[in-house]
Amino acid sequence: MKRSLLVLVVAGAVLLAGCSGLTGSETPAATDENETEDSAAASVEASATLDAEALAGVGYAVTVDAVNGGDTAGNHTVGLTVDGEQVASETVRVDANAERSVTLRHIFPGPGEYTVEVAGESTTVTAIENPLPRARERMDGVDTIVTEERQSMNLTLQGQQNGRMIMRGEGTGRYDMVHNQSYTSMENDIEFGGFSFVQQVDTWYANGTEYERSKNENEMEYEYETEETTFNDVTPPTEIPLELTNRSRATVTDDTVIVRGNLDSLLGLASIFGNSSSGPGENALDKFESMRFEIGVDRETNYISYVEMDMQIEGLEISGSTGSGNFTMYAEFVEFDTPVDTALPESVREGASGTGTATSSSATASAGLRGQS
Repeated sequence: MKRSLLVLVVAGAVLLAGCSGLTGSETPAATDENETEDSAAASVEASATLDAEALAGVGYAVTVDAVNGGDTAGNHTVGLTVDGEQVASETVRVDANAERSVTLRHIFPGPGEYTVEVAGESTTVTAIENPLPRARERMDGVDTIVTEERQSMNLTLQGQQNGRMIMRGEGTGRYDMVHNQSYTSMENDIEFGGFSFVQQVDTWYANGTEYERSKNENEMEYEYETEETTFNDVTPPTEIPLELTNRSRATVTDDTVIVRGNLDSLLGLASIFGNSSSGPGENALDKFESMRFEIGVDRETNYISYVEMDMQIEGLEISGSTGSGNFTMYAEFVEFDTPVDTALPESVREGASGTGTATSSSATASAGLRGQS
């Protein structure tokens, strides 16, 4: 079974990691920052910290903290002004002796300097060019990639197996982008049914087939599985067309540009994979309730430095059971264009030769349940 339960969904969501508009509170309001009549007695004060750099074309977010030091609840309106024009505002009700936070968002149309004011604070924000298109081009040109990867799963299972299954895994990946070969090694700590154990999963890809070898710590023999798939399904998600997005935002630090976004609808993902034999099936797509992604770009090298994905699952079929909960995946790109060993061992090829094509939805989940059968 392919490890791409995580990777495929990541790749699909990253395809949506664009820089189009936001929804929510970008509509300008006519009121300046103020308090309503009852909030005057409430003594509400607002404060905010403004980032000095932003990403042109992607959401700039400012979090405003409104603190009510009085004995009466009140409403407080905060506004975000750019170059003298109010571009966003929101009114929040703050209980007596309480604190509320509100986030105002804006998209800078292009690179340049902008004067931003909110909650009495003012600063000059430098909007830089979006580095993702250039990073994608650089990633397309590398010969090899070495990754450090983490994944986790927290599912409630019902059916043939019942209970909560928790998995935390760490490992490395090696990808030969020239010859379309890969090797990944993961060690998973699994808790299920009152038991805990460690599982080793090694995966190779060559010539259109993914080969997997797995063994729990209490087993003497490896189990082998194969699946026909594509190289794109098993490689880290480096293709990032800047198209659809949902409430994306960016943070610019001294060394990294971080783009975040949410995917609350699967229509975009379904349109991408709808006619693909290698993508998630139609019945699997509707099991993903929401996805959150985060992509980091190194400002010095212009390479993608990491990708993180968080997925909410409802009713996914796993080895005779249905699972609902959370998947996360994190891949850090640590080396480029260095020699990597991705050769498929003959013992793995021979061990997998009689297993046929796997049909499980998750190798990790299948092997974990196998250990409890």
